[in-house]
Amino acid sequence: MSENRQFPNLFWPVLLIGIGILLFLSNLGYIETVSFYHLWRLWPLLLVALGIHIMFGRRLTWVSNLISLGLVALVIGFLIFAPSLGFSTPSGELVSEQYSAELGNATSADFDIDLDRGNLNIYLLEDSQNLTQVDVTYAEDSDEFSFSAHGETNKTIDINLDHIDIDFMFGGWIESQSVTVDIGIAPNIPITLNIDTGSSSTKLDLTGIEIDKVDADTGSGTINLIAPSGDYPIDLGAGSGTLTIQLAPNTTVDLEAGVGSGTIKLTLAEGVSGKVDLESGSGTITVRVPDDVGVEVSGTTGSGGVHLPGDYVRTRGQDVPGPSDSGTWESPNFDTATDKLYIRFGVGSGSFRLQEE
Repeated sequence: MSENRQFPNLFWPVLLIGIGILLFLSNLGYIETVSFYHLWRLWPLLLVALGIHIMFGRRLTWVSNLISLGLVALVIGFLIFAPSLGFSTPSGELVSEQYSAELGNATSADFDIDLDRGNLNIYLLEDSQNLTQVDVTYAEDSDEFSFSAHGETNKTIDINLDHIDIDFMFGGWIESQSVTVDIGIAPNIPITLNIDTGSSSTKLDLTGIEIDKVDADTGSGTINLIAPSGDYPIDLGAGSGTLTIQLAPNTTVDLEAGVGSGTIKLTLAEGVSGKVDLESGSGTITVRVPDDVGVEVSGTTGSGGVHLPGDYVRTRGQDVPGPSDSGTWESPNFDTATDKLYIRFGVGSGSFRLQEE
């Protein structure tokens, strides 16, 4: 009497263990990130292994097990030795360049900035004869950067960085944190900023810069705005990310800010007045205002609460059962305050919170 021994099928457990080993070796530094670039090119081997597993997985489990073990060993060996064998990623080399535009006879300037990825930083350019100075670091083989300046009295500055690497799905991730665009802007020239970023961290420290308008949008990233005093419109948007906004004292506010899924944090200094319109699909909106500013708040939440100082008075709407809330509220000094601020909000799933400082 013969005994038919059936081996357990270890194809999927071995693959999962192999993935864990790869991540562990990568964290220890034994596998360089560049190796994963070439591993992606070998992905058809996984389809071959899956096909063999489907064909023999139930009848000849030992074949399936050997294939999974061999595949894991092959991948680990390849990733460890790929750099020494001369494999390198075309998007691994970063280049740094500098551009500038002279101030000349300029009396105003429009900046059109379009970045697919990377980190954007705008700051005050001091002690310079230039209208702007741009320092950029990008991946030469996977990014395309362009800078142009034209016009005499009303100058237009175009700054673009396009990510063109379509060969490797992780190419943008490898260098995205190293891609940077630093833009210095001269003072005393009225500036309009039109900014569109794909996935980046955007810091706009506009202190000391004369602003006519700010319009900035990001797909999946953050915008941190430090706005100077003045009377000008601001329009900010983010698909998924955080908007952090600080307004200087004695600013006449004309602000619209919205996020799809993310948070909005707004801090206003003394002497502010004007209107604020805030929207969030899913997230929290937090506003901090000076206690001497008269505030009127109106809006609605889909599933979330409205949190206001205890002495605010509801002038419209009424408390209703459930998580949503809507109405209009006023601070106790709204009628007598010199500086008045009108805040409108809309939150899908999240909460609105106003705090006095």
